[in-house]
Amino acid sequence: EPIMDTDKKTIRAGDGATAGGHPLATEAMVLGKQSVYLPARLFTPNPAQPCAALATQHFSAANKPVLDYLAFDGAVSETAGLHLALPARWDLSDLRARIHWAPVAAGTVGESVFWRFYAQGFADGDSLDTAYSFVTVSDDLVSASAWRAHLTDWSPTREVANAADYGVLGLNVVRTGATDSYAGDAAFLGLVLEFNTDQAKDS
Repeated sequence: EPIMDTDKKTIRAGDGATAGGHPLATEAMVLGKQSVYLPARLFTPNPAQPCAALATQHFSAANKPVLDYLAFDGAVSETAGLHLALPARWDLSDLRARIHWAPVAAGTVGESVFWRFYAQGFADGDSLDTAYSFVTVSDDLVSASAWRAHLTDWSPTREVANAADYGVLGLNVVRTGATDSYAGDAAFLGLVLEFNTDQAKDS
């Protein structure tokens, strides 16, 4: 049966607990790895080496996708970033990411695209004028056709310097176009961010 916490307001689940005939999640079920999807429209091109401005790709029929994306060049490095705050139940441990992207022009199967994932924490009073650290994740074209969905493997984990509860988290995405082999623009569609939690709710 559900267990009423001593504050008389919070119901937490015991083993086999149900409410209205439906099973309640145990605390163990809501701890551990969590993920959030950050679409391209949340990112801003970095003026120091900007990707293209946010654009929209739509196809020929109303029942097909409308995709917001940022185009990253195939010849130079380009960057976009955002700031966000993860929930306080994040345990401040390492992050990792997967990148959703698509080739804007046709290419050759096996051509590579190199992405970098940067992360930096900002606690109260920290300087925002701080260089981020990064990890690299690469992906190969699985089709020669344009606008085929691609999803990288998980990046290596990235330690977050200055991570703090309720602090700001800065993320950058970079395509190092000069070092990969696909010459066309890569449309950045979004990023799956994975983090670990050590408590069931923010406190």
